[in-house]
Amino acid sequence: MRILLAGLVTLAIVVLAAFYLVRRLDRSPLQQALDAVPSASLRVAFTDWKQVRARLGAGSLTTDRAIESVMSRGYDADLTAASSIEDAAVALHDKYGFSPTNAEWEAYVETMRATFETRGLAATEALREEIVRRFVGPDYGWMWPFPKVVDAWFSKALSDIASKGDTKKDR
Repeated sequence: MRILLAGLVTLAIVVLAAFYLVRRLDRSPLQQALDAVPSASLRVAFTDWKQVRARLGAGSLTTDRAIESVMSRGYDADLTAASSIEDAAVALHDKYGFSPTNAEWEAYVETMRATFETRGLAATEALREEIVRRFVGPDYGWMWPFPKVVDAWFSKALSDIASKGDTKKDR
């Protein structure tokens, strides 16, 4: 009888643990982000900037005019949520060099810069395949399905980074 009871308790624990893990692990990034929103929040808005750029066919957004155009067309096409960050997109780009329209790529460039500064050129070059794979793959919903273009972006960014300084590896 004790063996049966121990087996049932063990089975119940395993089933509850499995249920808990499936619920925790089967959550989208949006669901995870919403968990962090204070419960007293009255309104939550989300804009998937990768999808906005993809649907509008937005290429290189390096000028104020191009950024304003994407922001306006995205709003008109009901692809963006009302947000103060949209109004500040050009100012963000002018002051910081990135805006909601290109923040994903800028994060990769910063990763490349940090790797170059701490581990050198070879280590930075070793990031190429993974960065291209992630940028064009399911991690970002296949937002940019042109690996050769991303590879060219990588080459340009690496060239810019390498031309601006030495690394700890070089010292």
